[in-house]
Formats: sequence, structure tokens, C-alpha cells
Amino acid sequence: MADSQTSDGQLQRTQDNPVQETDKLAATDGEREALNTARSELHKTMAEVAENPPSEQPPPPSLAAAADDINYEDPVPDPYNKAISYLEKHNILQIFQTMTASIIFQKPDNPLDFMITEIGDMKQQRDSEKSATKQK
Repeated sequence: MADSQTSDGQLQRTQDNPVQETDKLAATDGEREALNTARSELHKTMAEVAENPPSEQPPPPSLAAAADDINYEDPVPDPYNKAISYLEKHNILQIFQTMTASIIFQKPDNPLDFMITEIGDMKQQRDSEKSATKQK
């Protein structure tokens, strides 16, 4: 809102007109011409959008073709989750739980030799299970 004076000197509130305000700012003919060109382009674009809302317009052909050429890659996996997946896939946690329980139960004098023997036994059992599965 802006204040203006009437012919009898009283103040009157009027609504600001941004178009008139920008016209006042354009001091030269070139600036007025640029302002009028910008206004006409704006009105033209607004009319086009009103006729064809963006949701109904297909993407420009160049963008649609570019979208087909994009190769999406998974983000870098989280190292923690990658490690957990590996441990689960190869049953590492179960192997260590079994070995730890055996060490605690048997209390060998040389735990390292005991673990090496246990791992050898586990490997031999796994290999015999694989060969039995292949023969079936």
C-alpha cells in the first residue's frame, strides 16, 4: 500500500502497482524496451504453461535419451555391513563360538595347537560332507 494525496490535500491509501513502480525505475528508452520485452516473454511463457501444465508435458527428447544412457551404480557399501555379511556367509562367528566353547571345556595346555587341530578337524569334516554331497 502507498499513500497519495487527493486534490483537496487529504491522504488516500492506494494499492502499489509493481509494473508502474518498475516503469519508474527504467530511466532510458532502452531500459523501458528491455522491460517491455521481458514482460511480454513472461506473459507468453505463463500462457504456454497454463495451456500445457508441466505434469502433462513429456521430457524433452534430449533428456529422455540421456536418462536411458545413465548407468546407475550402487553406493559404496558400508564397510561394517560388508564385514558382517562376510562373517555370516562363511559362518565365522559360529566357528569361533564352537572353538571357544571347546577350549573352555577342555582347557588344553597349549590352546594354539588345540585350535589348529580343531580347525583341521573342521576342514576335514567339511571336505567329507562336500564329497558325500557330490556322490549323491
